Amino acid sequence: MLNYLQKHYRSVIVLFLCLLTIVSLSIVVVRRDPGVLATVPPGTIDLLVKNFHYTEVGNPEALWEIDADTAQYQRDLNLATLTNVTVKISFPRLPTVTMKGDKGSVRIDTKNVEIMGNVTIRSERGESVATERIEYDHGLRTFRTDKPVTINHPAFSVSGTGAVLVLDEKKLTLLSSVTAVFNGGRTKL
Repeated sequence: MLNYLQKHYRSVIVLFLCLLTIVSLSIVVVRRDPGVLATVPPGTIDLLVKNFHYTEVGNPEALWEIDADTAQYQRDLNLATLTNVTVKISFPRLPTVTMKGDKGSVRIDTKNVEIMGNVTIRSERGESVATERIEYDHGLRTFRTDKPVTINHPAFSVSGTGAVLVLDEKKLTLLSSVTAVFNGGRTKL
């Protein structure tokens, strides 16, 4: 037996490494968190993931992080739908913004995002926005809603129906039924 092993030591080592790899993969699969992949309804989606986290890297204009309780991907629509979604966007020279909502969708090809249901947007400076739905158009770099919106700042509160924020111009426009309340004091606008 020893003589056989000496003649075929390379084959034995390769066989041993293959067995070790198979055993290691089996252990990894057994120890995989069973809550990561959910049951996928047949014929509706290509992938369903629980406790979803995505970070876009390599974009010097903004760092995007998306977290959701679940994410579903439909390849034929190039669409990811999310539940209980949080989107964190870090811009150079601007405050970090965090958006939260009950549901969301991301078009993978265009990078357009829509957040719906109890939408809140907060900046790290303390400003906040509340609405029922907001869309981000990546090509135009704009946020838009046609729903009632309330904007809170330490110095004022503004509400209206519909809003457009153009990132490149740093310009926010409320579209109709605008009401503003200024809180007085010495806060700089």
